[in-house]
Amino acid sequence: MNASKIYSIYQLGNSFNLFKLIDRLKINSSFKEEAKIFFLQVYYTAVQSLTSTFILSSIVGIMLMVHGIDEIAKLGNADTLANFSVMVLFREMGPLVPFIIMAARSGSAMATELSLMKHNQEIIALESFNINPYKIVFRPRIFAFLISLYGLAVIFFVWSNIAGVLAV
Repeated sequence: MNASKIYSIYQLGNSFNLFKLIDRLKINSSFKEEAKIFFLQVYYTAVQSLTSTFILSSIVGIMLMVHGIDEIAKLGNADTLANFSVMVLFREMGPLVPFIIMAARSGSAMATELSLMKHNQEIIALESFNINPYKIVFRPRIFAFLISLYGLAVIFFVWSNIAGVLAV
């Protein structure tokens, strides 16, 4: 990619800057800070782990379809491969693999960040300024983790089905 394409992508990202939009809203400042932290956590947990989600969903979808078509064909009922893949990917693998990705990648980062905040007494500093640390520190991270998990599970399910169908 040349510099002009990178700059145009950068400009596109700035045009949809959620932080500027949040600053323009006429709402109280604590909600603005909570929304900023929420969107940052969604970016850190979901957007940055999209590449690993795509790679793992491709591998799982291809392996399931390639090995599943052989095993189901041995049973003589190859028409049930679609039902089998949806059942396995949607029920079993869809929630599990994105959760493992997020727990390994983002869960450890969040735990490290929170423990450093506690060690540096930033949580006590927030309480001394009469700021509820639950609203600023914990709640945005929990909601961002849950929403990111749901979004990555949907992406995993859709992409693994697409990759599996393309492989077969």
